[in-house]
Amino acid sequence: GSPVLSPDPQTSELAFGWQTHWTSFVAVVVQVAVLAWYLGSTRRLVALGRHWSPLRTASFVVGILVTAYAVEGGIAYYQQRNFTTHVVQLLLLIDVAPPLLAMGAPLALALQSSPRRVSAALFDALHCRTVRALSNPLAALVLSMGTTYVYFLTPLYRFSEEHPVFLAYVHLQFFLVGCALW
Repeated sequence: GSPVLSPDPQTSELAFGWQTHWTSFVAVVVQVAVLAWYLGSTRRLVALGRHWSPLRTASFVVGILVTAYAVEGGIAYYQQRNFTTHVVQLLLLIDVAPPLLAMGAPLALALQSSPRRVSAALFDALHCRTVRALSNPLAALVLSMGTTYVYFLTPLYRFSEEHPVFLAYVHLQFFLVGCALW
C-alpha cells in the first residue's frame, strides 16, 4: 500500500490552537506556579534593596512561554500527526526554552531571595555528588544525545504516539535534559 502522509500543519492551528488534555492542564499549573515564584522572588529581592535585571526576568518569562507553547500550544496539536512538527516541538523543549530559562538565572534568584535556611539547603543540594555529576557538561551532552537517539531509534517513539501520558513524560525528559545541558 501507499504510505500514510502526515497532515500539513495549518497556520491558524499552530498560532491559536490550545490543547485540553489533562496532562496539558497539569503542565499549565506547574508553569504558572514557577512563573509566580519567579516574579515573587524578583519582588522580594527588590524589596531587600537589591537589583535584578529586567532582561533576566524577560528571558525567563519568554522561556516559560516557549515551554507552554511547545507543550500546550498549537504545535502540540500535531505532535502525534506530523513527524516534522513533533521534532520541532521537542527542539523547543530541549534547545530553545532551557537556554532562555537559564539566562533568567532562577537558581541565583532562589539563592539570593530565599531565607538563609532555604538558601543553605539549596546550596547544599546543588553541590551534592549526583547533581554535580548530572550537570557536568559532558554528562549533560551524553544525556541529551542519548535521550534523542533512544527516543527516535527505538520503539519508544511509536509507543508515545499511542500513550499520551508517556508522551507527556517524553516532553518532561527532553525539557529536563535540555535544562541540564544549558
